[in-house]
Amino acid sequence: MRVCWDMADLEEGYTLAKNEAISTVGDGTMMMQHFVCPNKGRHIEIQVLCDKHGNYVYLNERECSVQRRHQKVIEEAPSPLVTPEMRKEMGEQAVALCKAVGYVSAGTVEFLVDPDLMKWYFLEMNTRLQVEHPITEHITGVDIVEEMIRVAADKPLSITQDDVGIDGWAFEARVYAEDPVSAEMFRPDSGPLEYLKTPETGTDGDFTVRVDTGVEEGDNVTVFYDPMICKLIVHGPDRAAALSKLRSSLREYNIAGLRTNIDFVHSVAATQSLCLAITPPPLLKRMRKSCLKSKQHLLPKLPKRRCRSSCMSSSQLLLPSKPLLTPPARGPLALASG
Repeated sequence: MRVCWDMADLEEGYTLAKNEAISTVGDGTMMMQHFVCPNKGRHIEIQVLCDKHGNYVYLNERECSVQRRHQKVIEEAPSPLVTPEMRKEMGEQAVALCKAVGYVSAGTVEFLVDPDLMKWYFLEMNTRLQVEHPITEHITGVDIVEEMIRVAADKPLSITQDDVGIDGWAFEARVYAEDPVSAEMFRPDSGPLEYLKTPETGTDGDFTVRVDTGVEEGDNVTVFYDPMICKLIVHGPDRAAALSKLRSSLREYNIAGLRTNIDFVHSVAATQSLCLAITPPPLLKRMRKSCLKSKQHLLPKLPKRRCRSSCMSSSQLLLPSKPLLTPPARGPLALASG
């Protein structure tokens, strides 16, 4: 990928990008797009469902502009940037793409949006279920996994486009074992989850809290897999209420044994930029600089009730005669081979 500012850049950039593509993937086909300033660009994606019977549905959009290292950290649905007219046009374009290639199952068509021009540009299509799919499920009431299973069983989708609406607002925050203020910028951490307390889940009035995870207390987070510990999903009646619930739910986490991004993500969720729906990708970089200045420490202390004795010496705490917790032998996170 090359950014070209004039015709000289275009000639050189085209040649370099084409040669790199041929050497890496064996295909030198090039696509030229309008350059969107990274300080303003917004990441908007459309969830689609397609079956083998000619039915195509788009489930509105998600905004995933809050990222670090080009990976999403906070997602929301719907997007505060997208108008109903824009939603319809983007959804129809996503469906047209699926029809053109004969796509079947769930997928996500991703776009980069220039908020100044209110124009969008195709990025890629992810032909799979994405991490952030729950927020779409909560605002539409559609079980995306169930629809995927129906399609795999050669059954038609159980919904039509007219069935798809928007109910409230949903956010997802990814909880990672990483150090946001490390010199390496969000350096992944590894080791045992000595203590793990997640927010209380379920529906209470207008709010729903959901935690998706594949680990539990005592498991190891290894260097062989993505360091995501779990994802927190909240749904509320409107954007302000859902964002407030996201912040309060993040404060319910208590994780010991690893550095995490929880305090950092909570700080991001409380920024004026996110509250006012101004969420350019560099937001996390600015927040990280702020944390560095305040020397924020992100390693929670082990709860007192986990200690074996209130009169342990410092040497006993550092060098116990046997492990306080023995990671289980089960599960992919305990194995290097998977």
